[in-house]
Amino acid sequence: MPTEVLATPRAEQQIGALSRKHSKVFENFLNDLAAGGCRALGRDKPPCCDETAELPPVLGDALTEILDRAAKLRKTRQSQ
Repeated sequence: MPTEVLATPRAEQQIGALSRKHSKVFENFLNDLAAGGCRALGRDKPPCCDETAELPPVLGDALTEILDRAAKLRKTRQSQ
């Protein structure tokens, strides 16, 4: 079932700061997420991926958390 992916203003800020390479990877991830729902999250999928007729919860908070982690990793790698 296709899923609409929304980004918070904070997420938009972080997305805008991504390098071209990371931006492309993130765009591919968003396309997978929009097409396949939370199955795109991989083996650590949330319970919403169980076969139900209900829509998955809004992923805005999860997306913000993922972007925060990516930004921290990027800063760590740049300082090394």
